[in-house]
Amino acid sequence: MKKMKLAFLGVGNMASAILTGLQSITDDRDIYLYDPLPAATARFAERQYQIAPSAAAAVEAADCVIFAVKPQTVPALLEELQQTGVCGGKTIVSIAAGVPIAAFTRALGELPVVRTMPNTPMLIGEGMTALCRNPLVDDDTFAAVRQIFDATGSTIVLDEADMNKIISVTSSSPAYIFLMIDSIWKSGLAQGLPEDGLLEAVCSTVIGSARLVKETGKSPEELIAMVCSKKGTTEQAMLKLAEHRFPEVIHEAMLACTNRADELGRI
Repeated sequence: MKKMKLAFLGVGNMASAILTGLQSITDDRDIYLYDPLPAATARFAERQYQIAPSAAAAVEAADCVIFAVKPQTVPALLEELQQTGVCGGKTIVSIAAGVPIAAFTRALGELPVVRTMPNTPMLIGEGMTALCRNPLVDDDTFAAVRQIFDATGSTIVLDEADMNKIISVTSSSPAYIFLMIDSIWKSGLAQGLPEDGLLEAVCSTVIGSARLVKETGKSPEELIAMVCSKKGTTEQAMLKLAEHRFPEVIHEAMLACTNRADELGRI
């Protein structure tokens, strides 16, 4: 990848996942970490990362600054950096849900900004990250930023107008899937199945089902039809889900997610 010194502002779980991916493509000594909680950076003591005493110090040392903080924390951090004037000439990368590119350029000036939306499966190298950029990000820099997230899974490039919508599809949706896994597992237990190996069986079924969609080229509707034989067991389950408006409820949940992302973006 294009050689860049990277500053991470915030070193929580998502930043840790990105750092794990970076181990194979960049030098630890080119990475600067800042987090107001010393314990967050202390867990990387065995690595050769540079631990910065302040956000401004991390930014000043880097070419590319990764905002890996919660959306609610972004305004205060931007105000702090605005006062220091250290952001000139830097590329900004944000993983803060709902926060638009304009929030960064209003506070820090006309800088190249890449907005991203990763998801939690990146913790095991199976993430999906959506990216968009403003016109000031050149192709080489954007390719380098995309490579950072490709190292934790897969990426998709979108227009910024679609970034809040993708949150409900790829970034919040693991929680819906976890809920489905939990519900199937607990129903099995309630029906008297032995606990040993049951959760693993449910997870294998979910993984296999997703791979079947990806690898056969068949639509989800076609695959549902393959499983639903007339007057069979699956048909009865699907009728009950339809009775309780399962597809509509998922859609309503996703719209609520997108609406909240829009609210978070009004900073």
